[in-house]
Amino acid sequence: MKEIGLQELRAIQTDILDSIVAFCQQKNLQISLSYGTLIGAARHQGYIPWDDDIDIMMPIEDYERFFAEYNGFDDRYETIDMHSDLSYRFPFGKVIDKRTVLIERSVVNGVYVDIFPVVGFPDDEEDFKLFVKEYHKLYKDLRSACKRKVDLPYKRLIHTIKRWFYPKTQVIVERIDKLYHRYDYATAKYAGGIPHKYSHGRYMPADIFKDYTMLPFEGREYPCVAKYDQFLRGVFGDYMQLPPEDKRRSFHIYKAYWKE
Repeated sequence: MKEIGLQELRAIQTDILDSIVAFCQQKNLQISLSYGTLIGAARHQGYIPWDDDIDIMMPIEDYERFFAEYNGFDDRYETIDMHSDLSYRFPFGKVIDKRTVLIERSVVNGVYVDIFPVVGFPDDEEDFKLFVKEYHKLYKDLRSACKRKVDLPYKRLIHTIKRWFYPKTQVIVERIDKLYHRYDYATAKYAGGIPHKYSHGRYMPADIFKDYTMLPFEGREYPCVAKYDQFLRGVFGDYMQLPPEDKRRSFHIYKAYWKE
């Protein structure tokens, strides 16, 4: 298989993004660049120079509709999420390029774009902390309980034993779904993407996610939340300040290849 270099990887990712955006426009679904990709659009008009992935976010109802309807829209791509694949260990979804193979630690799929749901939060911030704590517990359970391809026999045995002590994967997925809908996104005063680590800034007014604008990214324009500055400062602080040079690196460890 031919290895995919950084520039080609980015080109594949932006092509996936174009397909996602085209589908969302056709179906009238809200979508926004998010996290590091949104920083890239706001600060660099493209990728952060050392970044190698694309993140987007969608309101939970649009997110669920996207994953229910997208497959078949573009023959090059397919969705993967915790509902469609019992070996998938994340409570957010991806669109992957079926023509590629991407190996990230022990996980094998294709070159992808991450899609994160935006959900309603409780009015009280202390309740939000409990909400996130519950999410973290479910996320840990999902990672431990789901089926995984493990090559080494002793690791396979450890993983099998661990799965005995957790609910079935489908049960955990149903609990995560209920958590995502516990607070109605349409009427919630606060909303956001559920963080992997608790951060005060991710507990945000819901109106941040109501209006959209277009920002340049890699020579094209893509939809973003209109209050992107408020969103990014809430998540990252002074995102316009470049990090120290020793922090300017990708956090992903993967290799990508063309299948043929």
